[in-house]
Amino acid sequence: MFGRIENLLLWAVLFGLPFFSVQAQHATQVRLQLQPKTHDLEVWQDIQWVNTGQSAQNDLILYDWNHAFSSESSPLAWRFSDEFLRHFFFGPANEKGNTKLFELTDQAGQALTYERFPDQIDLIKVHLPRPVAPQEKVYFRLHYKLHLPEDSFTSYGVGSNEVYQLREFLIMPTRFVNNQFLTYSHLSLEDQCVDPFDVSLQVELPTGWQAAADMPVKSAPSTSNTSQFEGHIRTPLTLVMAPKLVWEQYVINDCSITSGIQETRLQTPEKAIIWERIVQFTHEKSGLPPAKNWLITQAAYNNNPFYGLNQVPAFMSPFDVGFLYEMKCLKTFLSEYLPETLGLDMRESAWIADGIQYSWMMEYVQRYHPDAKMMGRVGHWKLLKRFHLFSLDFNEQYRYFYMLSLRRNTDQSLNAPKPDLIKYNEKIASRYKAGLCQVYLQHWIGNEAVQLAEQQLFEVGKLKNIQRIDWENALKSQAKDHDLTPYFSTLIDQRTVIDYQFSKVKIQGDSLSFQLLSKNNIDLAIPVYGLKKGKTIFTHWIEHPVPNKLYTFATQGADQLALNHEQLMPEMNARNNYAAAQKGKWFNKSFKLNLVKDLEEPQYYQWLYVPTLEYNAYDGGLVGFRLHNRTMLEKPFSVDLNPSYATSAKSITGVGSLSWNWFPRNGSLYESRLVAPISFYHYAPQAGYMRINPSWFLKFRPEGMRSNRKQSLMVREVIIQKDPTTYIVEENAENYAVFNVRWIDNLFEIKRYHNYMSDLQLSDKFGKVSGEIGFRKLLSHNRQLNVRLFAGAFLYRNTQSSYFDFGVDRPTDYLFDYNYYGRSDKSGLWSQQLVHAEGDFKSKLRTRYADQWITTANVSTNIWNWFEVYGDAGVLKNQHEDAQFIYDSGLKLNLVPDYFEMYFPVHSNNGFEISQYQYSQKIRFVFTISTNTLFNLFTRKWF
Repeated sequence: MFGRIENLLLWAVLFGLPFFSVQAQHATQVRLQLQPKTHDLEVWQDIQWVNTGQSAQNDLILYDWNHAFSSESSPLAWRFSDEFLRHFFFGPANEKGNTKLFELTDQAGQALTYERFPDQIDLIKVHLPRPVAPQEKVYFRLHYKLHLPEDSFTSYGVGSNEVYQLREFLIMPTRFVNNQFLTYSHLSLEDQCVDPFDVSLQVELPTGWQAAADMPVKSAPSTSNTSQFEGHIRTPLTLVMAPKLVWEQYVINDCSITSGIQETRLQTPEKAIIWERIVQFTHEKSGLPPAKNWLITQAAYNNNPFYGLNQVPAFMSPFDVGFLYEMKCLKTFLSEYLPETLGLDMRESAWIADGIQYSWMMEYVQRYHPDAKMMGRVGHWKLLKRFHLFSLDFNEQYRYFYMLSLRRNTDQSLNAPKPDLIKYNEKIASRYKAGLCQVYLQHWIGNEAVQLAEQQLFEVGKLKNIQRIDWENALKSQAKDHDLTPYFSTLIDQRTVIDYQFSKVKIQGDSLSFQLLSKNNIDLAIPVYGLKKGKTIFTHWIEHPVPNKLYTFATQGADQLALNHEQLMPEMNARNNYAAAQKGKWFNKSFKLNLVKDLEEPQYYQWLYVPTLEYNAYDGGLVGFRLHNRTMLEKPFSVDLNPSYATSAKSITGVGSLSWNWFPRNGSLYESRLVAPISFYHYAPQAGYMRINPSWFLKFRPEGMRSNRKQSLMVREVIIQKDPTTYIVEENAENYAVFNVRWIDNLFEIKRYHNYMSDLQLSDKFGKVSGEIGFRKLLSHNRQLNVRLFAGAFLYRNTQSSYFDFGVDRPTDYLFDYNYYGRSDKSGLWSQQLVHAEGDFKSKLRTRYADQWITTANVSTNIWNWFEVYGDAGVLKNQHEDAQFIYDSGLKLNLVPDYFEMYFPVHSNNGFEISQYQYSQKIRFVFTISTNTLFNLFTRKWF
């Protein structure tokens, strides 16, 4: 333990470091003592803070982000909730972090009063004993204990084999900007924003343990196994501790790199060459030698991996092992280097660092790996070269990953704060767009001008923390002949759709003229290309395109005219960017036919064909051929035809559809879709049905892009034509049409879940209305309560058939909405399939349908891990009968909620079911093999 604060000077002498440096003004001395058995880190810390503002300060705000893990109501917990990180809420309490603050005193040893923010428990407001004047220093001391979280939450914390990778774990003053403190909470974004600090760090470890930090080592472990580090930081301290550090160190000039990114298939000299190349490249681009101790952790890479590379299974090995290692090291090093060197606020201005980082990464690959393909060595296989996906250069992936978000209408402006971004944009799309915008600048104003602006920015960064205005000034000073205002106002500050196209193209001798049309009147410089047999003959940039202005160029032998041919500008639709540059051409583009699926090639009219093989109980094997124009990116209009031959029914079946999509860019409505599908399959042996279902869908995000709350309105007409069959006897059920309006309002998260549905159905045979309310409540002791309420009633009924009745345990699905594997089976495995709709009972009671009205309640809660108990209760009314109370109860095995569940009935109106005959046939299951549904399971946290 340390003495009183008056002994600071003696403490500094013992550490061998002047406590406070002039360079940073702010300084801290930290002594850490690791207790591996309990995963605790005891901390004694002294801090000097200087008021750099213009007025006196009465309070000080401190980060305590380790404490964000202590509550299921912290901002971090809410973040985990909407990203479906179940383990945080249902895992053991000792795997989560917390902070116990024992002492907080001033220079005189007097206790300081403090409080945590009510809604931000990871921030501490310290009340100073007296106002601190501008440029005055204040000293205070802390003694606290950190219980460290498991690294499964954020990649940082306690890992396997007792490896501790820590970042943003110390209590530190928040950055002081414009006379006020930042109040950022931990959101697992690696964006804690601090002012420059001089740091002296003493780490006390168990015997034999080792430590590494992103600062120079002052003294190696002695007999007391204490390591000392000292240095200057502009980003939060990174610290690694382990019984044995399997790390590699490389020294390139004045740059020392300690790397935890392992690759046993490469020899140390090969890795050294890679690191030397990365450091020299960074030096060349920034104009500054990366002279610092850099700690490159595996946790840093895991948190922000190279998407695309990390999704490829190792056994496929499409990339050379050296290339994989190099890309990992390059990406992680730049992710550490840029925020540290520029001092950026990475929550508000990350797009500046992202633009520099990803444009550098593209240039690096182009320089050192010019033949690299997006799909690795697979792209060189002759068999696959016809596929655009496999022929693309490595750097093309940035555009396509960004376009995936743009075409879904989920992209966001680059200047949007990180917490407002959906996960896909925060991790991928917005970062890639920033890099693409930087490349666009390089081609427009010149690569040299952009590099000089970058180097100017790094020079400014040596003196202060960089802000947006510094980057704007640097670029404008190097591009005086260009107006950059549209660049910042459109590409950075807005998400306006960019879409240029040709109009009134005329060919006269050796020249051609045209007008440019711009959707939304975008005023961005656009390149015009002349192509001959796909190769570029000329390129002209048009700045400030003017509507209705006639532009004239010499053809120079070009046979095709193109806008934005190299996709330098992030344009929504490039399919209308081509025009014939020679007379006599019927089409502006050629046709291309591809197998299975491919990426979009805007210079072609693309069609794709797919052999298909499916199965259901009545058609048997469905062998078919699918023809469509749907590439891997959304399109405004699509055609999809899939005829097939049913091997059991021995007839032609299949499905086809036309769809039109609109994506409004402003307001809560984000998608409008008109669909006209038609299908023909069998619903019973030798009995087919045709379903025509013209529909209009409107989708809303009422609380903004980041929220998981979504609403939808569906208006449709369902027309069913059915062949009669003796397999099922249903009077008046063969042919019918139903007009259906359905409104859904849902919010799917771990902590918050609600699902509201109202449904109206009208036909000549019946009219009915129904509603559903569902919610989940996270309880104490890691329990969750699930409740669903359903009510439905007939408005009128002109049929004696029970086919349109409300189902108690299994809807009849007369609209063919549900994916029944054996929809007409009365026994056997497929008859036990459960769909969460209408009554949603699990036991098959004597009364299975209601032809007047029904109300039900379905409740379940977990008892241990995946095991839950459930209970259903309700009242139903059939014509000419009294109202009837129904109930059931049992055990539920909830392996993947809503996707793979099993129900074991115990007691119901049927009695004690476990002891009854053929109990195995009473077991119900939910099992989803729909690719779209499964895709939503794995992508719901991203979009």
